[in-house]
Amino acid sequence: NVFFVQNDWYFSCFQEVYPRWLDPRYEHERYIAFSLATLEYAKQLNFRADIIHSNDWHTAMIPLYIKANYKFDEFWSKTKNVFEIHNLAYQGVWFEDILDFANMRKDIVFNEWGCEHYGRVNRITMTKSALGTEKQRKINKKLLSRCMESGRGSCIEKTNVIPNKRNRLGSQ
Repeated sequence: NVFFVQNDWYFSCFQEVYPRWLDPRYEHERYIAFSLATLEYAKQLNFRADIIHSNDWHTAMIPLYIKANYKFDEFWSKTKNVFEIHNLAYQGVWFEDILDFANMRKDIVFNEWGCEHYGRVNRITMTKSALGTEKQRKINKKLLSRCMESGRGSCIEKTNVIPNKRNRLGSQ
Protein backbone atom coordinates (compact mmCIF):
# COMPACT_ATOMS: atom_id res chain seq x y z
CA ASN A 1 0.00 0.00 0.00
CA VAL A 2 1.06 3.54 -0.71
CA PHE A 3 -0.43 6.52 1.08
CA PHE A 4 -0.11 10.20 0.29
CA VAL A 5 -0.45 13.07 2.74
CA GLN A 6 -2.89 15.62 1.39
CA ASN A 7 -2.94 19.12 2.76
CA ASP A 8 -3.85 21.81 0.27
CA TRP A 9 -2.27 24.58 2.34
CA TYR A 10 1.15 22.93 2.39
CA PHE A 11 1.36 20.63 -0.62
CA SER A 12 -1.00 21.30 -3.51
CA CYS A 13 -0.06 24.81 -4.51
CA PHE A 14 3.25 24.01 -6.23
CA GLN A 15 4.34 22.93 -9.68
CA GLU A 16 7.85 22.08 -8.45
CA VAL A 17 9.30 20.38 -5.38
CA TYR A 18 11.50 23.31 -4.28
CA PRO A 19 9.87 26.57 -5.39
CA ARG A 20 12.48 29.36 -5.43
CA TRP A 21 10.03 32.03 -4.31
CA LEU A 22 8.86 30.17 -1.20
CA ASP A 23 9.07 31.77 2.24
CA PRO A 24 11.68 29.74 4.20
CA ARG A 25 9.53 29.67 7.36
CA TYR A 26 6.67 28.15 5.36
CA GLU A 27 9.06 25.56 3.92
CA HIS A 28 9.99 24.44 7.43
CA GLU A 29 6.36 24.35 8.54
CA ARG A 30 5.24 22.17 5.67
CA TYR A 31 7.86 19.48 6.30
CA ILE A 32 7.17 19.50 10.02
CA ALA A 33 3.46 19.09 9.22
CA PHE A 34 4.30 16.24 6.83
CA SER A 35 6.46 14.46 9.43
CA LEU A 36 3.82 14.67 12.14
CA ALA A 37 1.03 13.68 9.73
CA THR A 38 2.87 10.50 8.70
CA LEU A 39 3.30 9.43 12.33
CA GLU A 40 -0.28 10.22 13.30
CA TYR A 41 -1.76 8.55 10.21
CA ALA A 42 0.29 5.41 10.77
CA LYS A 43 -1.07 5.31 14.29
CA GLN A 44 -4.66 5.72 13.06
CA LEU A 45 -4.11 2.80 10.68
CA ASN A 46 -2.50 0.80 13.49
CA PHE A 47 0.57 0.45 11.26
CA ARG A 48 3.46 -0.27 13.62
CA ALA A 49 6.60 0.21 11.61
CA ASP A 50 9.63 -1.85 12.59
CA ILE A 51 11.91 0.68 10.90
CA ILE A 52 11.31 4.20 9.63
CA HIS A 53 13.79 5.48 7.07
CA SER A 54 13.93 9.28 7.13
CA ASN A 55 15.75 11.13 4.40
CA ASP A 56 17.45 14.48 4.95
CA TRP A 57 16.14 17.49 6.87
CA HIS A 58 12.65 17.24 5.35
CA THR A 59 11.77 14.24 7.51
CA ALA A 60 14.34 14.76 10.26
CA MET A 61 11.59 15.52 12.75
CA ILE A 62 10.26 11.95 12.62
CA PRO A 63 13.05 10.33 14.70
CA LEU A 64 12.99 13.27 17.10
CA TYR A 65 9.23 13.07 17.56
CA ILE A 66 9.55 9.36 18.34
CA LYS A 67 12.38 9.92 20.84
CA ALA A 68 10.95 13.04 22.49
CA ASN A 69 7.20 13.62 22.03
CA TYR A 70 6.30 9.94 21.72
CA LYS A 71 8.90 8.72 24.20
CA PHE A 72 6.30 7.08 26.47
CA ASP A 73 3.91 6.03 23.71
CA GLU A 74 3.83 2.23 23.59
CA PHE A 75 2.78 2.34 19.93
CA TRP A 76 6.22 3.62 18.85
CA SER A 77 8.31 1.90 21.55
CA LYS A 78 9.81 -0.77 19.27
CA THR A 79 10.23 1.34 16.14
CA LYS A 80 13.81 1.94 15.02
CA ASN A 81 14.95 4.82 12.87
CA VAL A 82 17.39 5.05 10.00
CA PHE A 83 18.38 8.54 8.95
CA GLU A 84 20.14 9.38 5.72
CA ILE A 85 21.68 12.69 4.71
CA HIS A 86 21.89 13.43 1.01
CA ASN A 87 22.67 17.15 1.13
CA LEU A 88 25.05 18.06 3.93
CA ALA A 89 25.21 21.65 2.75
CA TYR A 90 21.55 22.28 3.65
CA GLN A 91 20.62 21.09 7.11
CA GLY A 92 17.20 22.58 7.80
CA VAL A 93 18.55 25.44 9.92
CA TRP A 94 15.98 27.88 11.29
CA PHE A 95 15.16 29.99 14.34
CA GLU A 96 14.23 28.25 17.57
CA ASP A 97 10.60 29.40 17.39
CA ILE A 98 10.02 26.65 14.81
CA LEU A 99 10.05 24.26 17.78
CA ASP A 100 6.88 25.96 19.04
CA PHE A 101 5.20 25.25 15.71
CA ALA A 102 6.46 21.65 15.92
CA ASN A 103 5.14 21.31 19.48
CA MET A 104 8.60 20.30 20.73
CA ARG A 105 9.75 21.05 24.26
CA LYS A 106 12.73 23.37 24.00
CA ASP A 107 14.01 22.32 27.42
CA ILE A 108 14.44 18.78 26.08
CA VAL A 109 15.67 19.33 22.52
CA PHE A 110 17.22 22.81 22.26
CA ASN A 111 20.65 22.15 23.78
CA GLU A 112 24.14 21.08 22.74
CA TRP A 113 23.14 17.39 22.57
CA GLY A 114 19.95 18.14 20.68
CA CYS A 115 19.13 20.47 17.84
CA GLU A 116 20.89 23.67 18.96
CA HIS A 117 23.70 24.65 16.62
CA TYR A 118 25.12 28.18 16.90
CA GLY A 119 21.88 29.46 18.45
CA ARG A 120 19.61 28.06 15.75
CA VAL A 121 17.67 24.85 15.24
CA ASN A 122 19.54 22.43 13.00
CA ARG A 123 17.55 19.35 11.98
CA ILE A 124 20.60 17.33 10.98
CA THR A 125 22.19 17.67 14.44
CA MET A 126 18.73 17.17 15.93
CA THR A 127 18.31 13.82 14.24
CA LYS A 128 21.88 12.84 15.02
CA SER A 129 20.98 13.27 18.67
CA ALA A 130 17.72 11.37 18.41
CA LEU A 131 19.48 8.45 16.75
CA GLY A 132 22.34 8.51 19.25
CA THR A 133 20.53 5.94 21.35
CA GLU A 134 20.48 3.37 18.58
CA LYS A 135 23.14 1.44 16.73
CA GLN A 136 25.03 3.59 14.24
CA ARG A 137 25.75 2.50 10.72
CA LYS A 138 29.37 2.55 9.65
CA ILE A 139 30.31 5.52 7.54
CA ASN A 140 32.93 5.71 4.84
CA LYS A 141 35.98 7.07 6.72
CA LYS A 142 37.32 8.98 3.71
CA LEU A 143 33.95 10.72 3.19
CA LEU A 144 33.65 11.47 6.91
CA SER A 145 37.12 13.03 7.04
CA ARG A 146 36.25 15.25 4.05
CA CYS A 147 33.01 16.37 5.73
CA MET A 148 34.84 17.16 8.94
CA GLU A 149 37.28 19.50 7.18
CA SER A 150 36.54 23.14 7.85
CA GLY A 151 34.32 24.60 5.16
CA ARG A 152 33.28 21.28 3.61
CA GLY A 153 30.63 20.18 6.07
CA SER A 154 28.74 23.43 6.58
CA CYS A 155 30.02 23.71 10.18
CA ILE A 156 29.18 20.09 10.93
CA GLU A 157 32.85 19.66 11.81
CA LYS A 158 32.09 21.62 15.00
CA THR A 159 29.37 19.22 16.18
CA ASN A 160 29.36 15.64 17.42
CA VAL A 161 28.30 14.26 14.06
CA ILE A 162 28.93 10.71 15.21
CA PRO A 163 27.14 10.41 18.55
CA ASN A 164 28.52 8.30 21.32
CA LYS A 165 26.71 6.71 24.24
CA ARG A 166 27.03 9.88 26.36
CA ASN A 167 25.32 12.06 23.77
CA ARG A 168 21.79 10.74 24.16
CA LEU A 169 18.75 12.91 23.90
CA GLY A 170 17.51 13.68 27.39
CA SER A 171 20.53 12.20 29.21
CA GLN A 172 22.39 15.45 29.91
